[in-house]
Amino acid sequence: MRSTLLLSALLACAAASQANLGTRPFQSQVADRDLNQVVVAETGQITLSSDGLGMTGPSGLIQVNKPSAGATVRSAFLASASTGFSGYVIADNEITLAGSGVVWSSVFPNGISCFNHVANVTSIVAPILNAAAPGITDLELMEPNSWSVDGSALYVIFDDPATTITRTAIIAFGAQATTGDQFNIGFGQPVDVEPGTVIEMGLAISFSAQGQGDCQVSQIDVNGNRLTSDAGHMEDGEFADSALLTVGGIGDSRSNPANPNGIACNTGIVGDDDELYDIAGFVNDGDTGITVTTLNPSGDDNIFAAHLLLDFAAVVNEGAVLTPAQAVNCLCEPHTVTLTVQNDAGEPLANTPAAIWVVSGPGAPAQIQGLTNAFGQLELTYTSCTEGVDIILGNFLNSQGEWEQSNRAIKVWERCVVDADEQPAAFSLTQNVPNPFNPSTSISFTMGEAGQASLKVFDLKGREVATLVQGLVERGNHSVTFDGANLASGVYVYTLQAGGNTESRKMVLMK
Repeated sequence: MRSTLLLSALLACAAASQANLGTRPFQSQVADRDLNQVVVAETGQITLSSDGLGMTGPSGLIQVNKPSAGATVRSAFLASASTGFSGYVIADNEITLAGSGVVWSSVFPNGISCFNHVANVTSIVAPILNAAAPGITDLELMEPNSWSVDGSALYVIFDDPATTITRTAIIAFGAQATTGDQFNIGFGQPVDVEPGTVIEMGLAISFSAQGQGDCQVSQIDVNGNRLTSDAGHMEDGEFADSALLTVGGIGDSRSNPANPNGIACNTGIVGDDDELYDIAGFVNDGDTGITVTTLNPSGDDNIFAAHLLLDFAAVVNEGAVLTPAQAVNCLCEPHTVTLTVQNDAGEPLANTPAAIWVVSGPGAPAQIQGLTNAFGQLELTYTSCTEGVDIILGNFLNSQGEWEQSNRAIKVWERCVVDADEQPAAFSLTQNVPNPFNPSTSISFTMGEAGQASLKVFDLKGREVATLVQGLVERGNHSVTFDGANLASGVYVYTLQAGGNTESRKMVLMK
């Protein structure tokens, strides 16, 4: 029976190729597979690169934009869609990226009788990109059965020490129903949208064609307001079945369509929708989430992935977000982290089993387990009187009866001088050459009186990486050189302890 259905789908696809491109040749069952099938959420000093490639030939180049010399790959994913109405499942290792076969971690049906696929390709791209210079790197993508593959989207999340902003990168995979669907992004706490706040969204869409009589587009609403009526141009592919692809990312602009209700293919004018958007204007101060609603009036386009880059923590559809994502506290002060759990509709999940725990750092093993309250939240309040950095995680029992993990939160504990009288007036610590590209940095300090002192350098996990001073130090001004040539790029903390006092400074090392 299955072979008969597959043959019928293939014959239907062949018939479609003789008519308009990317069209729906028959009424198919709409798959209930919105963009929550696989969700990746990363928080920290990160940036995100996205690009797409659709082609009629067997090979082409897909791109990655490395943000800085010190950036390293945290995770990378490839999403590929088979050609609309083909019923085709792309086999493991059929597609190769940079010479390595791609093995799918998930394959799921969509609403246009084909399949969407996603794979973790971190191990493939990390060795290449970590060694690459900043800027664009081309990677070869091969599709031996290109007629059966509409195209692929490549997402790479970088740890980027050059950025000082704590961001959240979300990648969501699935299949939005053509008849109307939505996915929900929760913030965990009311958001403060200041000027310059980044809330970027990009979509990956296959089997959508505009031009020469074809006018297939998707409508996108954000928080009930129209963002675009013209999503689905094939900028990352070709005007041909098996190459109809667009992915918001490299080469695109965050500028939104000037007319959110306009459809360029109706006018013969090239549209200004490149599937990359700035949705900060759709979010108000105090909002706790975003709802994105999609509709494909032509019934034959496939929205199979989305990415978001935000200046705060967030989660898509059913999931949990841990806030604040990053915080700094003085020693022995109480710190509260909140796990907020939501369902597919972005609504809080009350009375849900959940847990928060400090995975590592001076605050470990602080933890709490229990049921979420009426607001879908569970809180952990704890403290540490030891300097260092905590890594905190949360999880909850989802609707499938499985424990699902939240984003990672980072907590820095540092010694604060509350009363100036407690510290000798001449006690100070300065960095004379705050050049992140110079691994040799001069560090000066002043002793108000002679005594035992130590000057040490730590990474953000609280691990000591260098001892610059240890022992009796005379009164007066002193200078030492920190040589970070053997250390990885990143943020480091150097701490001076003397006379019962502690003072710390941060520095960024880039290579």
